[in-house]
Amino acid sequence: MNQSSEQIILSVIVPCFNEEENLFPLCDRMLPVLRNCAVSYEIIFIDDGSIDGTASKIDQLSEKNPNIKGLIFSRNFGKELALAAGLRYASGRASVLIDADLQHPPEIIPEMLAKWKAGAKMVTAVRRDRTKDNFLRRWGSVFFYWIFNLIGEVKLNNSAGDYRLLDQRVVEILNNMPERARFSKGLFSWIGFNPETITFDVESRHTGNAKFNLLKLTVYSISSVVSFSVAPIRIWFLIGLSVLLICAIYAAIITIEVFFYGIEQPGYVTTIILIILFGGIQMLSLGIFGEYIGRILLEVKGRPQFIVAEKLGFPDKDNDSDRNGIC
Repeated sequence: MNQSSEQIILSVIVPCFNEEENLFPLCDRMLPVLRNCAVSYEIIFIDDGSIDGTASKIDQLSEKNPNIKGLIFSRNFGKELALAAGLRYASGRASVLIDADLQHPPEIIPEMLAKWKAGAKMVTAVRRDRTKDNFLRRWGSVFFYWIFNLIGEVKLNNSAGDYRLLDQRVVEILNNMPERARFSKGLFSWIGFNPETITFDVESRHTGNAKFNLLKLTVYSISSVVSFSVAPIRIWFLIGLSVLLICAIYAAIITIEVFFYGIEQPGYVTTIILIILFGGIQMLSLGIFGEYIGRILLEVKGRPQFIVAEKLGFPDKDNDSDRNGIC
């Protein structure tokens, strides 16, 4: 299929949460790159319920440049759903997902486009190292990906993030996935299409701090594993079966001792330890089951993934199927 410059529309999707100081510098770097690509483009900023002036900055940018558009969420729905919204409203034959903090250098977008024009359906940007992360985040990431790749139904690259180019076909598939508790990196891997990769150096944040702290990352990691694996349930089935077998063996030993040696004074410490042990196992297993039950509850409610309170720069005729901004 001939993909001439005149036919190509590139959508650049930028999720934002309290990024007012980063939007203008990002556009200053990205717009010349997009113009040099000799393709028609649009930039879609998604304000994920920011409490600073992010929405105002997006409005200013859209007024200055008709290729810049904005989706303003009614509240904070999370980065995953901000990405989902950007993909839902993107009109490009290819879409690039990029962070607003300038840690993802826009200068590698032409290389992504080149691989896409050569036939790649997905082009993933892979960081060369994780030296920009602190010790806990770096090794926590290593541990998470090790666990995920061990029990998950798909495999993830520890150095790959959300920065990537997606063909329109891939975007259509993602838009047809209705789940609300999303883990985009897992979805990208689940789709397949043998993604191409390019490497880049992660830059320091232009301004501001990372939005994910250790607690949020831990919760997000648990949610991600639950989304792509039922192994935890199976593991606890095996643990329960093993404990039952051990208890049966222990009961047989006690019975034999009673018959041959008589009844001894029961051990108080042993009893307390066993009570605490089995109580902890039960609470942990209930927590794991609760994660899956909670997912079922979220899905069966059928609530919208996100609510767009305001659209900036979109023609009224666009997105007739969800013109109320409820998806």
